[in-house]
This record gives sequence, C-alpha cells and structure tokens, in this order.
Amino acid sequence: DQAKKHVGERRSRLVVVAWWAKGGKWLCRCDCGYYVVRHLSFLEKKDKFDACVECRFVIRTRRESHLQSTGKALTEEYFA
Repeated sequence: DQAKKHVGERRSRLVVVAWWAKGGKWLCRCDCGYYVVRHLSFLEKKDKFDACVECRFVIRTRRESHLQSTGKALTEEYFA
C-alpha cells in the first residue's frame, strides 16, 4: 500500500509521517517539530542532507560562521 510504504522512514532530520495523495507527496516531520511536504524523489536520494527551511537556515548560518572563523568547511550534517 503506497500510503504505508515509506511511513516511519528517516532521511537526515526528516521522518515520513503520512502520504499526501495529491501529487504523490509525503508529509514529513523535522526533528525540530515543523512539518514539510516532500516529493517521493527525496526518499531516493539518501546521501543528501535534508531538513525543514528553518533548520537549514540555522545550520547554514552556523556553517558559514565556522568557515569564516576557522577556515575549515564542514558538512551540513556536522551542524545538524
């Protein structure tokens, strides 16, 4: 059943909580508590980092600050 196939799967900070039948999208909950809608293709790219818009902003800001202060570029996952 499509609606239950991916429920509970985790990708980075997102967990699939429900199938959004309209357009074949998935409702996901970020670790911070916000909900986002993602296409099925996001589940297929397991090597890519993903989070809600708010978390991505905070993570990118921390990453850029760290790069400016140390000169070392770390991955987004490091700051998640």
